[in-house]
Amino acid sequence: MFSVPGLQWIDPKVSVSSSNYSEIYRLLVGKAKSGSYGAQTEWVALPLAPEIRVGHDEISKRISADFMSRQTPEWLISFFDFLAGVGPAARNDYLARPILPLENGAWVPANPEEVYLPPENRSSIDLTRFSIVKQSLLESKSVLAFLKTQAGLHEPDFVDAVIRYLLPKFASGCLPFDETTYAKDLQAIATACREDRHGRMLPALNALPFVACVPAWLRETDAVVWKAPASSTMFARTSNLEIWFAGNDQDKPLFLHASVEKVLGRGACGLQFSQDSLLVGCDPFNRGKVRLSSRWGDHKQGLDGFNQGVSGADIHPRVRIGDAVPLCLFAVAHAASLPQCSC
Repeated sequence: MFSVPGLQWIDPKVSVSSSNYSEIYRLLVGKAKSGSYGAQTEWVALPLAPEIRVGHDEISKRISADFMSRQTPEWLISFFDFLAGVGPAARNDYLARPILPLENGAWVPANPEEVYLPPENRSSIDLTRFSIVKQSLLESKSVLAFLKTQAGLHEPDFVDAVIRYLLPKFASGCLPFDETTYAKDLQAIATACREDRHGRMLPALNALPFVACVPAWLRETDAVVWKAPASSTMFARTSNLEIWFAGNDQDKPLFLHASVEKVLGRGACGLQFSQDSLLVGCDPFNRGKVRLSSRWGDHKQGLDGFNQGVSGADIHPRVRIGDAVPLCLFAVAHAASLPQCSC
């Protein structure tokens, strides 16, 4: 539109249906029957010429990569200057169309999660892994300002690289485990968490099964289970918990893999990976017993049996990992394996 010879625009005072020019406006654009729109519009009064009224929705939906690729650099600058002056709803319609040229020749929508501005330090990151806006377009300061402030585009950084190209490998939850590679991946995640200034890592990690765990009921195993940080079955390994969980393959408790504790500790980016401990406490007045707390009661059980009137059948079926509390109560039937209290 910016380069069509002889194209004239009607004075804005007439093109908006103000009370001062309502009759002229109706003469130009016509009047449709109430509730009649689109291709099946029924008219009370026909417009002066077909499609004389052109709205942002009609313009934006006709934009294609082929159309944009045939425009001159000067036209593109005028186009983005035009977008800077339209309202948010109309601007979003345009941004969703393939209006941005990339360095690789493609035309794409201005999606800040998919498209990036070229970084000043091009040696700091592998740009072949990113969709980068064509540098020549950004020689216009007004275009660069628009893409930053109104389209939300930014330069790719290490956080983007981790989210876009490292984290997806864990999505299936069944990644073959290699300890050396995994340790490097965790180092990258830890660095990205430290460098993240916009809260991007937290939602990316929250539901992702990237935490390597091992079955807690097996003393020696090479098996690795992948879990998301929110899992209630993960625990940090301690000698007492090793005894507590030994042989319990019913509730499937898990210990964090040693690589996780070594690189990330028990959490990252504000996420807590593991339970610190079971809800179990020593009773100073009942040596040799542990306290089992749940919403059904407060019971003690130890080397000399249960509280009076309480049996394993009263407790075991009701409390499970991931239910009221993260307890593995198989040990109720194996009191001899419980750790002694030293309170």
